[in-house]
Amino acid sequence: MLTFLHTHKKIVSRVVVTGVILILILMALIFWLYFGPNSTLKTTILDKLPIPIARVGSNWISSTEVSERMKLAEKLEKNGVEIENNTSLRAQITAKLISDKVTLAILKKRGVKLSQMDLDGTFASLNLVTKAGTPSSLSVLKKDYGISETELKKEILPSLVAKNKLQAWYNTQSNLDPETHKQIGLIKNRIVANDEFSKLVTLYSQDEATKPFYGDLGLLPKTELLPELASSTQSMDIGQTAVIQTPLGHHIVKVLDKTDENSIPKIHLQQIFLNSRGFEQWYKTEAKTIKTTVYINY
Repeated sequence: MLTFLHTHKKIVSRVVVTGVILILILMALIFWLYFGPNSTLKTTILDKLPIPIARVGSNWISSTEVSERMKLAEKLEKNGVEIENNTSLRAQITAKLISDKVTLAILKKRGVKLSQMDLDGTFASLNLVTKAGTPSSLSVLKKDYGISETELKKEILPSLVAKNKLQAWYNTQSNLDPETHKQIGLIKNRIVANDEFSKLVTLYSQDEATKPFYGDLGLLPKTELLPELASSTQSMDIGQTAVIQTPLGHHIVKVLDKTDENSIPKIHLQQIFLNSRGFEQWYKTEAKTIKTTVYINY
């Protein structure tokens, strides 16, 4: 019995010692990853393990997120797109991931939700073949760069859609851009007073491409419109006007015609376009309110 207890005690002691050694090794590894000099081995470990390298608000950025973006960059390099050295590129990718997380944090702070519908709408627009028959952005990414649909949806679309969503929301806020909204109110009053829409285009529109044509956008399939324009004009009648905000700015639109030729919904619009003001400065101010901490630079 005493021999058994002695043996059992030795086993427990060895287990405890082994556990302590493993904990010390793990602590040393973590210390080295966070505070040790950069090396090829360190980079390899960080590429394989999801180690937190930065925090933006309540969201973490892991080292594997950076490595996934690095893989996309390597695909671009193999297909003729020149990239800088890996150290510089890794820093740029980390900075971009932080910027993306900041945008998401601002959206959350302002109560603006990024929905799957937003992502699907942008994905669908990338998948379009243009009227001239040129390949869609999506097909180019697939064929020329080997970027898959999954990679596009996971790595590229969210950041693109989030910034657009935030800017579209900003454009709806009269308190953030009072001068532009004051001008919109003036134009709406003139429309109600039956001023000729074409005349108002000449006086107020800031879209130099369509201004010479009195804001006429032509008859377009709804799939070729910005998602906000397509959804907002869906229930509008011919002759009706509305103010629609998109990431690009403010669109005061008039429906000239609607068709459903060959089961393809098309709409003929005329617009007065106004640029938004102050978004970038407002965004920088908002970004400063989001606490960001970088723990590993490599």
